[in-house]
Amino acid sequence: MTLPTLAPRNRLYFLPFFLIFFALALHTAVAMSPTNDEPVHILRGYALVSRGDLRFQGGHPPFAHRLIGLLLPTETSLPPLDSLPSWEVTADRPTISRELFSHDTTNVRRVLFLSRVPIILAGLLFGAVMIRWAGGSLVMAALWAFAPNWLAHTTLATTDGLVTMAFGLAGFTIWRYRNAPTWRNGLLAGLAIGCTLATKTTGILMLPISGLLLLTTWKPAWSWWESIKQWLFLLPIIGLTVWLIHGFELRPVPYAPFPLPAATYWDSIFDVSGHVAGGHVAFLQGEITSAGWWHYFVIAFFAKTPLPVLLLLGAAVVTLLRQREGWASRDAWFPALLLFAIASYTRLNIGYRHILPMLPFVWLLIAYASPHWRAPFLRVALFVLLIWYAASSLLQAPDYISYFNLVSRKSAETLLGDSNIDWGQDFWSLVDYAKGNEVIVSYSGFLDPHAYGLTTLAIDPETGFIPNFANANPAPGRYAISLNHLQGTLIREPDAFAWFRDKTPVAKLGGSIYVYEVASALTGDWIAHCAAPLSPLQPEQAEQLVGQSGLRQLFFDCTQSWVFPNRGSGWYVLPSAEMAAWLPNELTTEWSFIYTHRPTADSADYTLLYLPAPPALTDSWAGAVSLENGDSVTLPLALGQSAQLHGYQHNETDWLTYWQVLDEPSPFLSILAHLYDATPTPLAVADGLGFASAQWESADFVLQRHSFPQSVSCENGRLATGLYDFTTGERIPIGQTGSQLFLAACVE
Repeated sequence: MTLPTLAPRNRLYFLPFFLIFFALALHTAVAMSPTNDEPVHILRGYALVSRGDLRFQGGHPPFAHRLIGLLLPTETSLPPLDSLPSWEVTADRPTISRELFSHDTTNVRRVLFLSRVPIILAGLLFGAVMIRWAGGSLVMAALWAFAPNWLAHTTLATTDGLVTMAFGLAGFTIWRYRNAPTWRNGLLAGLAIGCTLATKTTGILMLPISGLLLLTTWKPAWSWWESIKQWLFLLPIIGLTVWLIHGFELRPVPYAPFPLPAATYWDSIFDVSGHVAGGHVAFLQGEITSAGWWHYFVIAFFAKTPLPVLLLLGAAVVTLLRQREGWASRDAWFPALLLFAIASYTRLNIGYRHILPMLPFVWLLIAYASPHWRAPFLRVALFVLLIWYAASSLLQAPDYISYFNLVSRKSAETLLGDSNIDWGQDFWSLVDYAKGNEVIVSYSGFLDPHAYGLTTLAIDPETGFIPNFANANPAPGRYAISLNHLQGTLIREPDAFAWFRDKTPVAKLGGSIYVYEVASALTGDWIAHCAAPLSPLQPEQAEQLVGQSGLRQLFFDCTQSWVFPNRGSGWYVLPSAEMAAWLPNELTTEWSFIYTHRPTADSADYTLLYLPAPPALTDSWAGAVSLENGDSVTLPLALGQSAQLHGYQHNETDWLTYWQVLDEPSPFLSILAHLYDATPTPLAVADGLGFASAQWESADFVLQRHSFPQSVSCENGRLATGLYDFTTGERIPIGQTGSQLFLAACVE
């Protein structure tokens, strides 16, 4: 890569790109409400600029915050920090930032705008640097101006946009220094690397990147020692830059025997190391964990990077390899690969923003390869891809945080979470929507909906409990729910809103708040718990889950029995949906799976089924039945005053008998199940009753499963069944004919 120059006559060609970027960035900055991280970053910037106070940095070097706070002294609505209630009490950043933003005088929208504008202006300067690095490439100008993920974060008062610029600027100055190792270029490279380190802790990666790139500078009579000396020349400049940005701070720290310059920087390194070791709760493809995934950023990159960029990147790699310029382009691909590898290794899977510093190098690689696409059809293809890229970016404005490419867009809400799609950015849209619609809100962002007159669902942060809300049977109304809460992140109870997941929203506010209309709630008379061996819910928990009280509570073993209560509609609580897999299809056509809860540290997994009415039997339940004296009878047939047999089915190993309760029976009943062939001795016995007769009420239906070993064959055999008292062994008589029935052969 040779040192490019910009011809003055070409500079006006780039003006439209700068104007477009500035317009898109301003539009986004005005439209987006405070994201989850911005208030703390703004607090840091305000404390630095107004008081020179570094105590809120906590894991973040201060360079970005000095820029974020640059214009805040002009905002008269901001109260002095020492007037906030918690200022002298705590150094807790979220607490003080909430007090700052909720203060009676604070104009939140103006504060946000003033904090974001310096980042946008830096983005304009960065665009000029990247175009300069690419030799005045219009391809680079288009890639920079329309990049949705770049626009998402260069319009926020956070560190992510600025550290992306810092990495790109450092890469540019290292490239210049490597190609022309003058003291002036070395000074600029040292300053740029120092700014990168002082912007975000990940900036420390620029030290090995710069060293390794310098080591690859081979010239005649050149030794590795020359490259090492070049790198060593940078170190004091880098160190002084970091110290300068920290205000020449010098103070004691508990982990060193002497005061350290820029001690806050070393504190930040240790804080982030602890964060990486402890992990961070993340969402990927429906899973939630703090352990992370090695492939998280692979999926994020291919899901959120625009398809035209992916296609152009693939073409650039192929082109440079074919032209044998892969090594010559190492200033572009090496930093990007190292950044991606480190991000994947740490598994701190917070979002695409952690690999955002790759983008300038991706753009550079494409711009570097583009002059080789000289064939007319390649030029047309390049033009079409860039037009597609620009159009998709314009259509996405201003909702760039929730950008996903065309392939992944339909599954975005089940693919990634947090800052990839929902960072609290759409609160202003929610406030505007609520002016014409009465909504119940569950919002995962920073601002307090109550302060804006919104009705909210108050989630207990310790238990995840939501008072007056039935998780599995919401009351009628319109609900506006943040996607993070729908996915189950940032809340204690990850499936608090699982009921809504398979419903179609009536509106989407930006890309992160889904609005649902609940026309009516389900009603029921009972809840039947599968206690195999224990129910996953207590009765009062189950009633709170469905929003009804005073329900009949039943307990049964769903691996061998099923109960259809006599009171119409109701719910089943199952340890898992698979517990119902053995039931015949005709008995399950009317019910629906309405809620699934995944296991957490506080509660087990379970599934709720809703049954609107007991099922009606079909002809498939008919069969030959005979009494002990050999007479054939027609079902249903009463066994004493306790119950009557309505029908049965069988397959290779299971017999199913279906009973209806007639009157209050003995509390100790069980069901007889003896399998016979032609001999009088049973082949196997499978007595049992999974729904204790002590719970029976008149008109209940009970389905019992009698399972026999696979090895038992009963060709032309039959099943003897009936009821008996398992404490005495006494059988319930069937009229004057005996105490058991014989059901048809199990093998036809």
